[in-house]
Order: sequence, then C-alpha cells, then structure tokens
Amino acid sequence: MPVQWNIIGNKSVLRYLENCVFRKKFHHAYIFVGPPHIGKKSVAKIFSKMVLCMGKGDTVPCGSCDSCHQFDKNLHPDYFEIGREKDEKTKALKKNISIEQITNLQGSLGKYSLFNHHTVALIRKADELSDKAKNALLKTLEEPNQKTIIILTANHLGHLPKTIISRCQVIKFQPVPYDEIFQHFINEKKDREESNVLANASYGFPGKAILFANDRENLEKYQTLAATFCQIISVPLSEKFKKLSSILGSKNTPFNENTDMADELLNVWIAILRDALLIKSNNEYMIHHLHIKKNLEDISSNHSMEYFQNLISNILESKIFLRQNINPKIILENILIHI
Repeated sequence: MPVQWNIIGNKSVLRYLENCVFRKKFHHAYIFVGPPHIGKKSVAKIFSKMVLCMGKGDTVPCGSCDSCHQFDKNLHPDYFEIGREKDEKTKALKKNISIEQITNLQGSLGKYSLFNHHTVALIRKADELSDKAKNALLKTLEEPNQKTIIILTANHLGHLPKTIISRCQVIKFQPVPYDEIFQHFINEKKDREESNVLANASYGFPGKAILFANDRENLEKYQTLAATFCQIISVPLSEKFKKLSSILGSKNTPFNENTDMADELLNVWIAILRDALLIKSNNEYMIHHLHIKKNLEDISSNHSMEYFQNLISNILESKIFLRQNINPKIILENILIHI
C-alpha cells in the first residue's frame, strides 16, 4: 500500500513507522531524536495522521476520510500538539514547556476518543520540558493507555531523563546525504545550480533546504553569517566582539530567544570550521559553503588541523552550556577569545 510521506531522507525510519501502521502494532510512546531541521516534526505529524486515518482506499493517509479532513484543518478531536507557548506580555516564546501544559494534556488524553480510535499527542522539543513537566509526563508514561500514542521530538537525548527515555521507543534521525536533497529539488523542477546551492547550504538538514528554497532572504542571511564568521577569525578581539554584538542585535531580546539564536549561530560556526578542516586535509571537494571557498582556503592555510579540531570541540561543549541558564553572549564571547 503506497504511503504519502513527501519526506526527504531517513527512509529506514519511514519504513519502520509504515510497518507499525500496517500491522496496527504501536508503542505507547516514541521519541523522535535528531538535530534541528531534520524532519522530526513533519514525520511525527504524518505518522499521527496515518494512525488516525479511517480510510479504506489505496493510500495512507487517504486524505479524504473525516479524520484526514479534520487533521488537515487542525481540528482533529483526538490529536493534541504542544510546545513552548508565547508569553502574553512579551510575545516571546517561554523558556520551557510548563507543567500546566502537561497537566492539560493529561486531561485531554484521559477522555474517550471521539472517533472511537486512537488518541495521539505530539510534544514538540520535549527536551525543553521544565523539570516539573518532565516528572508529570513520567507519570503518564508509567501508566500507558492502550489506545493512546505519545510522540516526543527532541534534539538531544541527553536533555531528557533516563526514566522517560526507558519508557519510549527511540527513533533516531540522521542528516541526509547531499545527493538525496539535490535530487529532491531536481524533482521539484529546480535547475541544477540552484539545487546544488540549496543542498550544500542545508548541510544535510532537509528542513533547512526547504526553508532556503521558499525564502531567499533566509538563505542570504545564512550565507552572510557564514561569511561574517570567516571575517571574525581574522580580526582583532575587539572587532570580534563588535561583529558578535551586531549579529545578536538588541539587548532587549528575550533570554530564551538569544539562546536559540546562539545555538543556531554555533551550528553555522561548526559547519564552517568543518569545511576549513576538509580543505586542510585535501578533501575540498566535500565542502558545503562554496560561496566562501576562497575565504575558507585562506583560513585553512593560516591554521593547523589541531586548531580546527580543538575549536570544534570547544563549540560542541559550549552548546551544552547554552541549556544550563548561562548567558549566551558570555558563552559566545568565550569562544571568540580562543579563536
């Protein structure tokens, strides 16, 4: 039976979830784990729609039954989705998913299915649950309802308690090879040059490639961030701090938004350093940031392989500190001191 996934990459994950649907054998809880923009939320929503679909046709989800229509309109009575909410005063996203959200979700899951079917809940970025919310969720996972499926997405398993992880089926998402992303855009009637730019800039993350394809300004912003980092490496420390301040923007930006921005920035920096390392090791044909190839070659010639390896290691360590209430700007400035 054909499955309408429309997802780039992670075919083994999709086949596993298809088998769960066809055999009607589900785990009561799943964790979809992998880096941002890898497709976790998209797969979770399609999987949820497949579970709830009541169609008898040749495709899954059928797209024509009452369940599919309700799902597409975000009105399905047996599907619930939560993530960080916006603060009513600041309009910025709150730092965590609250215990109140989990409590409300538990109340919804405790009701009978209106379609006499499964009830499905998606908790986006579950690694952002507050401690109290994690404890409340654990109680639900310890007493699973046979007709309830809970899906958690997370960027890192290390941010979730082992007690929660042990009660879920862990599904790991991996970066997608260049060729698969490139071919997707060729199939979408993009020309080869644009497909090449999008596949390279995505660095293996399909969601990012699609974002860039739909928003040229976003792609240009990313390319500017990459070029700026090449400049940061080569200027005095005072200039490094000035460039960082211009990237981070207003001092009034909420702490959690600065944290998200800093995390994204560190991902860009790691990607640039890996390209420089590839050039250093005579593998320049594998680099992704072709628009700054000359800059990367200059950086590579001025530093040792050990320099790049240590810097990447330092940044990866700093990403952990970002989720520990340490000021993002201090973390970033500490990295710049060592560049």
